[in-house]
Amino acid sequence: QYLGMKSLAIEYNFCPEISLCQQVDECIDGYKYIINTLKVDPKKIFICGESAGGGLVLLTIQKLKKLGLPQPCGAIPISPVSDCTFDTALKVEQDKNIKDAMFYISPDCNDLYVDKEDRKEWDECKNREERNEIMRL
Repeated sequence: QYLGMKSLAIEYNFCPEISLCQQVDECIDGYKYIINTLKVDPKKIFICGESAGGGLVLLTIQKLKKLGLPQPCGAIPISPVSDCTFDTALKVEQDKNIKDAMFYISPDCNDLYVDKEDRKEWDECKNREERNEIMRL
């Protein structure tokens, strides 16, 4: 409303009632409806989704290309689910030492996790310069 833009939310069905491929097809059908029935120029369309919806955004873009359909102006996948094998979820479930699946997926992010030791070090800083030094580490 504030931007003078319209939005369309697709209420896709969830697994296991339908397959992931069928979910992507629902998104494709929604996209076709926008460009064919509503006559919206694809250059004015952004596809956006969060989590499972973010994963669908990525898969929808891939399928649009495979089908030779016009690509939207852009795609915004927010925290997309992209491990459709669920291998990570199984490993996290089996290893009780893993506290957060996202840190397990990206080991490079492990040091970004603020734990009790980090908090203690932060609290012991006497001034802003010391805290800035910790932030640079």
